[in-house]
Amino acid sequence: MTDYLFASTGFVSGFARALDIGATFNTYNVSATPEEADSLAIYNDFKTIGDDLRHALKEYAEKSALSKTVQ
Repeated sequence: MTDYLFASTGFVSGFARALDIGATFNTYNVSATPEEADSLAIYNDFKTIGDDLRHALKEYAEKSALSKTVQ
């Protein structure tokens, strides 16, 4: 899963955010235009779907190979 649209944080920055009353630490991945943001989001969606399909096909191939050796 992609976290492109979300800010990445760690323990220290998370602790600092708890003390940040004015919300000055809020940063997000920005794009120059709405079209660029849409293209990046669509790209990341399709990349994630492709990764899921590759994983499922690999898992199926491994299970299929195992079932053929058992018979």
